[in-house]
Amino acid sequence: MPVIPRSEYPQRWEKVRSLMAAQDLDLLIAYADDRATFGAAHARWLADFPVHFEPVGILFGPQAEPVMLVGPETLDYARLRSTIPDIRVLKEFTHPDEDYPFSRMQSLGEIVAQILPTHLPRRVGIAGLELMGAKTFASLKGVLPGSQWIDVEAGAGRLRAVKSPAEIAVIQEAYRIAELGFKAAVETVAEGVTEREIA
Repeated sequence: MPVIPRSEYPQRWEKVRSLMAAQDLDLLIAYADDRATFGAAHARWLADFPVHFEPVGILFGPQAEPVMLVGPETLDYARLRSTIPDIRVLKEFTHPDEDYPFSRMQSLGEIVAQILPTHLPRRVGIAGLELMGAKTFASLKGVLPGSQWIDVEAGAGRLRAVKSPAEIAVIQEAYRIAELGFKAAVETVAEGVTEREIA
């Protein structure tokens, strides 16, 4: 069964940094959630992480390794699954009426201050903006006053569109499995057989 090797993910991170340099960005946040068909795409491509229930952000600075931003109920699962070792619970991803006594939460401002200790970011790229609710986006913008936010979804999509040999092998295997399923369904179709039985 073909898989994407973990060694491929740092190569993807370097492509993101190239996008940042081309667009003169100090930071880039790739946002993902499971509320849309392609909502988890950035987290899957950058961290091999299938998003469930809570949103996820992948934060890139100019040099440091990326930081995975999660909600408090996602933390342990992310530690088990993600290719990104630095995982933080983001305060802006929590519900204001909930209590999280066992989670150490940080605001985006605190995390950015660790990545950029000498200055606030001038330009922040965001991929997946169309997935993000207005309230979440406003809270992120609020902790980085004066920063210009740039929609980089098109550029991030172009990075994902160029497939590696490992990705092509995985896609081919997925199509092979799907084709077997369709053939089995067609062979099962007969008078008196229900759609449920065929499925």
